[in-house]
Amino acid sequence: MNQTTATPAEANDSSQNFSGPVRGWEVAFLALFAGSILATCWIQSHKEFLSHDELITALFSANPSFSELLRTIGQGGETNPPLYFILQWIVARVFGTGDFAMRALSGVSVALAGWVLYFTVRRLTGPRLAALAVALVLGLSRDVFQQILWARYYGLFLLIAALAVAGFVRFNLEEKVKGRHYAFVF
Repeated sequence: MNQTTATPAEANDSSQNFSGPVRGWEVAFLALFAGSILATCWIQSHKEFLSHDELITALFSANPSFSELLRTIGQGGETNPPLYFILQWIVARVFGTGDFAMRALSGVSVALAGWVLYFTVRRLTGPRLAALAVALVLGLSRDVFQQILWARYYGLFLLIAALAVAGFVRFNLEEKVKGRHYAFVF
């Protein structure tokens, strides 16, 4: 039995990187997480009709002319950035303008944000703590629950913020920031 004491250099070794292969339970956890987000969106869409600002999203998305959609947004018909409405217009062309179809983009965005945050936090803390963090923060948050139920840009914003955090962690852990990396901001 070795009874040597740990030195501060060993105890504070911050070079530990948890980027090993993905195990089966991790895939099952992420699939269950994404499935539960989308099931919640499906169930609530059959219980509630579109309301308030969701109706504006549905009206913009139902317009068959893409150029009219952009012109309406450009002339002040909607003050939010047009990316969500462009994506929602595409969803409406493929899946229709039903309640679930309108809310699905937000649900898918939150599910993808959970995956992005899991793999970001996993590199820092390990797989078990990352799964616990994602489950507690995204799975139990009332705000996240509301974001997947509204046909608005909140879920997409959460995904974009998760991607920004992932990029920040990647650039700070792996590489020295170069000038070309600043182009990702735009």
